[in-house]
Amino acid sequence: MKDLDITNSTRTRGRRAVIDRGIDVPGVVSEHPAVRAWMRIDSYPFQPHGIELLKSKREGSVYRLLGSGAGPGRLIAKRSPIRKALIERRVYEEVLPDTTSGSVRYYGSVEEEDEPYAWLFIEDAGDVRYAPASPEDRQLGAAWLGALHVSFSVTSTTGELSDRGPDFYRAYLRSLLSRLPEIRTRSTVSNDGIEILRIIESLCGHLE
Repeated sequence: MKDLDITNSTRTRGRRAVIDRGIDVPGVVSEHPAVRAWMRIDSYPFQPHGIELLKSKREGSVYRLLGSGAGPGRLIAKRSPIRKALIERRVYEEVLPDTTSGSVRYYGSVEEEDEPYAWLFIEDAGDVRYAPASPEDRQLGAAWLGALHVSFSVTSTTGELSDRGPDFYRAYLRSLLSRLPEIRTRSTVSNDGIEILRIIESLCGHLE
């Protein structure tokens, strides 16, 4: 899928944003793949009239749809490979509704007909990001995760989600440890870098 170049570009908080209000170029916004996918969801009378590109990577992209009508004034459209999108969809449909803490609203998903991708549409949580260095954010994040684990009931859903238990991360750790000796011998690694890698190896060894 090739994104349409529908407007001029600008910088918004360090992100490249493409914004089209749909005033002078009627019909262009409606042709964008994100909007076409949203229009296949008829549960909400939301009419997009603008698009912001928030993130673009090789395996997917994220847009903010600006619109009018009943319901949200704007929402997030995420395009991902279907194997990833289906997992995220199950989380929104079967895991988060069981939590006692709040979460962004999920509006639905659409699978593409000609490519192995899918679109997910969720509530726009705004531009303020989680800051790991903020004690307040860490406290709120820990409380949310705690509520998620307490309220989540074990159902058949767990059997269809990817394993992210201790064995999964232990495999990553062992993979890193096996590669560190070779990385240290590379000519592009400085003496300071070699020392940092030795420290990382030591810390990882303690975890193992």
